[in-house]
Amino acid sequence: MTTQTEFPAQSAAPVLAFAYGRVSKRVVGSTGLSPQELSVELQDEDLRNYARRQGIPLDHLQVFLERHSGSFTFADIRKRKEGPKLLAAIEKTRQDFPSAEIHLLITKCDRIGRGWLAAQNLLHELRETLKVHLHIIEMGGKTFDCDSMEGQLIVSVLLWVAEMEVRNTQKRICRALSGLRDQGYITGTVGYGWDAEPTGKTNAKGKPLRRRVDNPEEQKWILHMDALHRSGWGYHSIAKDLNERGVPTKRRGEVLLLLNGNKDPEGCVRKFTSGKWQAGNVAKVLQNKTTQAWLASREQPQQTAA
Repeated sequence: MTTQTEFPAQSAAPVLAFAYGRVSKRVVGSTGLSPQELSVELQDEDLRNYARRQGIPLDHLQVFLERHSGSFTFADIRKRKEGPKLLAAIEKTRQDFPSAEIHLLITKCDRIGRGWLAAQNLLHELRETLKVHLHIIEMGGKTFDCDSMEGQLIVSVLLWVAEMEVRNTQKRICRALSGLRDQGYITGTVGYGWDAEPTGKTNAKGKPLRRRVDNPEEQKWILHMDALHRSGWGYHSIAKDLNERGVPTKRRGEVLLLLNGNKDPEGCVRKFTSGKWQAGNVAKVLQNKTTQAWLASREQPQQTAA
């Protein structure tokens, strides 16, 4: 374990330290805050208390908090909302104060990222290019910096464990979802050709389970699309044909939430669907695994009869 580095009492830099916290869905409490908000507030408190113990005035500390979760599973903080702001602030401080000591405080190693390679590259840039001292403040009650080779090795192993944990979790989720789909339950959106029917059952999280049931009218048009595609029609031509026949899409008239790359739902744009077919819609229907399995099941009796 490396020795804790003390912060300097005086520095020419107006900001001696930066802190970064990221939302986590695992924290549950009775404070009136959502689990995500509670997690961020707890991290903010821990980071400020750590800075205070090191003698850093809070006006010398810039804290960046991610309050919305995202889907960037193996990406580092550069793919998130607050991460680029943090890195830009660190770079500006280094440019303005070349000789200043700059420290980055995080609660856990996986706050930087859960992908081993991406996080390692980012930490290398922070350490070697920007000369930033990284501090991980929650290590089973221990705190340490990562300047030494031993510290870098520990961080590398922790990042590897973080990525392995995510991959194992993904495998368990995929197995569970696959089992539900095999039983006819809907695990996502309802595909074209089927409707959702309530079952009265709930999953482990209390969400209602819905069963997939046939939509004969839509399945008639799936057969039409499949026949055209087998005869050599492209997706664009099939979409044009469906629009000329007045065939509606699955989500005609529904309101879509367009995030425009922003993971914050508050910044989304609401837009009504046009109900018009496009090449991508046709491709999505015909390439859907449920659709392909259904089409294959219709061919088997014919082959047996032949």
